[in-house]
Amino acid sequence: MTDFEKEFWKRLANVKAGLMDVEGRLFPMTPNLTQDDDGAIWFITAKGTDAADAATARKDIRFAMADNSAGLHGYVNGELSVSDDKDKLNQ
Repeated sequence: MTDFEKEFWKRLANVKAGLMDVEGRLFPMTPNLTQDDDGAIWFITAKGTDAADAATARKDIRFAMADNSAGLHGYVNGELSVSDDKDKLNQ
């Protein structure tokens, strides 16, 4: 991992909220990182929500953040997926 990537993940850990763009629809979400540093951004939502449906369909997303206190402004692209891993939720 480059120094730039390490700095990105360090700052992302302090981001409180952002907007997840799924096919032009925006969802306010809080990014979550796990203790095992798995290189994923985790989002928590309830079953039956539009965000959960997008994850079930493995939709491509863009997550945008602008957090002055974290010193992070930008976006990342990725693909949603569903996980029922309770150990991750506890992290």
